[in-house]
Amino acid sequence: MLERIANIAVIAGVTLFFALAAKDYLARHNQPVPGKFPDPLAIARSELIGKPLGPVGGLVFPRQRPSILLALSTACHFCKDSEPFYRQLSTRVSGKVDLIALFPQPLPEASAYARDHIPTATVLSGPLESIHVAATPTLILVDRSGKVREVWVGRLNSSREQEVLSRILSIKD
Repeated sequence: MLERIANIAVIAGVTLFFALAAKDYLARHNQPVPGKFPDPLAIARSELIGKPLGPVGGLVFPRQRPSILLALSTACHFCKDSEPFYRQLSTRVSGKVDLIALFPQPLPEASAYARDHIPTATVLSGPLESIHVAATPTLILVDRSGKVREVWVGRLNSSREQEVLSRILSIKD
């Protein structure tokens, strides 16, 4: 009988140990660590808004019209999920702003992707880090003077898509 109680106590102790270890592990790994995993939106906004956007893949800002710079990746599932919006954006803003798509992939791969999904975009290839973009998709609104006016990061829900379209369509010529 004593042996059975000892076995039950050992099992209960081991179970308690693993439960506490799992709780500690999850608590440490589910919390943002300052400086270790920065918020891409916060970085994009603080690094970009109000500042001039330098040359991007050989394209120089300022330009004759405002621009929407789409930082995309052919391997990004959020970019793929957003393709219907990019097609709509391409159609609705054509002639009002310059639509530019920047990909980290080689230009032939990027061009093939854009041809099918963002037909009116100027396609560029280059490192996204050069414009302080840490996540795809990222949309950047650049005014005529070359300054960043707004940044949207990630897959946008329908209300954020409407916000983007409204903001672009409200630009005065």
